[in-house]
Amino acid sequence: MAKRHVDEILTVSALKLEQGVQNVRKNHPDARVTKLVVGKHVYWMKQSERHETVKKRLRKGCGTEALRRERANLKELAARGVPVPDVVAFDDDYLVIADCGLTLNDLFLSPDYRGEDGVRAFFEAGRALAKLHGQGLALGRGKAKDFCWDGQTVRFIDLEESPAAFDPQSNGRTNLVNFVFHTFFAAFQLQRDVYAEARAFLRGYAADGSDATRQTLECASRWARRRWWMAALSIPVGFLRPLGRAPDFKATAPTLILLAYPVPDRPEAFATVPQLAEAMPSRQPTKAAR
Repeated sequence: MAKRHVDEILTVSALKLEQGVQNVRKNHPDARVTKLVVGKHVYWMKQSERHETVKKRLRKGCGTEALRRERANLKELAARGVPVPDVVAFDDDYLVIADCGLTLNDLFLSPDYRGEDGVRAFFEAGRALAKLHGQGLALGRGKAKDFCWDGQTVRFIDLEESPAAFDPQSNGRTNLVNFVFHTFFAAFQLQRDVYAEARAFLRGYAADGSDATRQTLECASRWARRRWWMAALSIPVGFLRPLGRAPDFKATAPTLILLAYPVPDRPEAFATVPQLAEAMPSRQPTKAAR
């Protein structure tokens, strides 16, 4: 049975934030991420990662330096108006940020998940990414799990890697491809249909209407059309695998098909969020998500 990542994270309750931080550092020094519950407030505490092998350390770098980079990135992006979590406490070995809702991946796994809620969240995720690209920045990965949704605002998380200078032909396109592919990837693991959500993400991105977003969509479309053969090969392989298996093969074709046909480039041609929600029937969680 698939579980939400947030439900597998250690939870520590405390009367004061400082007490919770001290508790985690003393009793759970190896916990990478901890959920701190202080009264009615929720925070997330990240500790520097301790690498068990030299190979892993060389590949991922120093955990303390990674936290410092993330704190600096959060500060810089917040100053530029990019939606990111608020930093409420930090030291060399830990970072505490305010809660900003569920990641879009965990949204799928919520027991009360509704398709119209997903459409709204993914539409706003597309808009948030378009604004980031409009500021000349691009995410290192751009996966759905790097976006948090609290019902009102989408925020970017896991920013240990500094956003790179935006280029529609490289990292801009990659952000779109990664997001759509990993959305379908997670959905096939859960045996869900998320075409409407993935399409809403692209519509939200295109709704920005800027030259940067238009160029990025065109680059992603050309990239997908040139790989039609990958879709043709992945479809029969996906059908031969049991449900919930080989999600990478099963996610390839819908990703390429959705990206190959660009959404309208006129803002007035886009469906609004309420219209998208009305067009998306409410779906009950499948057995895999229960």
